[in-house]
Parts: sequence; structure tokens; C-alpha cells
Amino acid sequence: MRMRSVVFFLTIVLLACQDAPAEQPSVQETKMAAADSVLIPKKLMETDSIQLVYYPEPNNQKYHREQAITDTVVIKEMMHNFNNAAVTATDCVMDTRLFCFDKDGNLIKTVYAATKGNCTFIAYTGNGGVNYYYPISAASRTTIQQIQRSFKLD
Repeated sequence: MRMRSVVFFLTIVLLACQDAPAEQPSVQETKMAAADSVLIPKKLMETDSIQLVYYPEPNNQKYHREQAITDTVVIKEMMHNFNNAAVTATDCVMDTRLFCFDKDGNLIKTVYAATKGNCTFIAYTGNGGVNYYYPISAASRTTIQQIQRSFKLD
């Protein structure tokens, strides 16, 4: 009888160990993700000016063109993209960086955009290198593309 009890107990222990729960994110990781997806877009709404940097050849970032954007209508349109839900990661090639500054000239965040073809997004990198991708509106994409076309490319 004792041997059966030991075998039964060991069987229960082994079965319990096999069903170990999947690793859950820590409370800290959960808080950081929540902060990234809520607080950063909220902070981006304070953007007062943008330095747009366009890379005609995205794989050669030494070759680029820049333009300052201070038009509040354009800035609000760009930042409005972050009111949507983030989408899954994408393999689109980033061709534009938007350095977003507050009214005191402090950098709030660098935003990345892909505007070529059917693969488009606007995104930022949060804590821990996690990227948050958002669909880019047609108006934002058109505005960025108009600025890109205005550059004289050597």
C-alpha cells in the first residue's frame, strides 16, 4: 500500500511539472508596454514642430534630404495616426524619419514612416526596443510624399 502511495504521489508531481504555465510577462514589462502604447502617443500630441528626413535610397542613409514642418494642421494630421490601434510588425522599408519636438525644442520622439507602394506604416520605438506600428492615413502619406517630391535629388 505504501509503495502505491509513493508511485501515485510521484506520478502527480511529474504530471504537474509537465504542465508548467507559459512564461508570463513581468509586471514591469506589462507596465512598460502599457506606458508605451498609451503615454507615448499622448506625448506626441504635444508636437510643435517636425524635422522630416527623407531617404530616397533607404539602404543608403548617408544620402538624405530634410525639411522643417511647423504647420499645425499638418502636424496634427501626422500625430492623429497614433489614435488608432497599433498593428502587427511589418517588413516595410522605412524611408522617412520624423523628429518630433515640443514647443521648447526638446525632442519628444523619433517617428518612422514607410510611404512607398502598398506597404506603408508610421511607427515609433518604445522601451526595450519594442516597435509600435500604426496604419498611416492617406492624408499623412500624401503630405509626406508631396514633401519628398519637392526635394531636388542630385
